[in-house]
Amino acid sequence: MKVTADVHYESLYKHQEELCGDRVVISYTDNSTVVVLADGLGSGVKANILATLTSTILSTLLVEGCELAEAIDTVSATLPTCQIRQVAYSTFTAFQLFDHGEAILVEFDNPKTIILRNQRECLVDRRVREIRGRKIVESRFHVCVGDQIVMISDGILHAGLGTILNFGFERKDIVNHILATSKPRDRAKDTARNLLYVVNDLYQNQPMDDSTVCVVHVLKRTKSVVMVGPPSEQEMDKEIVYQLLGASGKKIVCGGTTAQIVSRITQTPIEMSGELHFNNDLPPTAFIRGIDLVSEGVLTLGRVKDLLSEVVKDESKKEVLLESKATDGATRMIKLFLQECSEIHFIVGLADNPAHSQVAYSPLSLSMKRRLIEQIAEYLRFCGKIVHLSAY
Repeated sequence: MKVTADVHYESLYKHQEELCGDRVVISYTDNSTVVVLADGLGSGVKANILATLTSTILSTLLVEGCELAEAIDTVSATLPTCQIRQVAYSTFTAFQLFDHGEAILVEFDNPKTIILRNQRECLVDRRVREIRGRKIVESRFHVCVGDQIVMISDGILHAGLGTILNFGFERKDIVNHILATSKPRDRAKDTARNLLYVVNDLYQNQPMDDSTVCVVHVLKRTKSVVMVGPPSEQEMDKEIVYQLLGASGKKIVCGGTTAQIVSRITQTPIEMSGELHFNNDLPPTAFIRGIDLVSEGVLTLGRVKDLLSEVVKDESKKEVLLESKATDGATRMIKLFLQECSEIHFIVGLADNPAHSQVAYSPLSLSMKRRLIEQIAEYLRFCGKIVHLSAY
């Protein structure tokens, strides 16, 4: 069984600082997810630069297939030890999850990563290696669906130190808090935000150190299918609809003519949505029993492309979209793509759509539709999704 990763991180900046000295970089390869959390020495601009350099270099090397020892050696050579404090300029935690379930965890002077499985802490073998005089802790283990890997910077442990708590927010208390407050349907975002809320409370809303939580939630990889447009040959309708219905993940239908084909093959009526989308010029969605989303075609997909383009340019737009209350077809589709889908298969029909036969508007042409899907696929891959396209 293949797995995928739901990753979310959030940070508290040190009080009166405009930049965070912690940095998280999430990258993707063809068969893995790479997450690096770096904590720069000190705080403010200097710490931010050091953490950014460390996380970016290490992530890039691991994504390109560099051996662990070589990657850490390169980072160590790039960021030498501070001669005054005799400590590294940046500490880090690196985690790589492969789609077959193997995981590699590397830690250098960051707080010990928390691994949770079946409502208890999971202990894994930890091997200490010395690279360029630095002690690196390495763990290799197999994950299970539902595992949570919680990486933290030392600002989390310092919360409440000397004020509310004598010894700060100790690791055992962090583990107990997560286990006591987590719910079965919680996502990585829920766990990260819940923990950071308590940390901010312990700091009395004035964090004395940069504090970052990064959570990786291991999920079963499912294949979602998006059917766009009618097949070139009507005889293929049943085959394509059966591919849609056989999806192990979400089932999405785009276009009125496409929806009619699905309705005919499944002998299930199309019901129109009664919702009005104010301040939105997209056509309404519909409903077919057994299908997760039925939307209009090209106009909705065009909006999906535009919104994903904004996410690619500015990562903060992702959370804005996911927390939006909008219920139009484009917003709902993006939420499904980003939150519920790990592998997405677009099935693009090559028939001339009868609905467009009287419309003299070039963007509705078949070639433009295919290019639109290709652009959406490109943006989704940037977001870490596995995307396949096929045309019939």
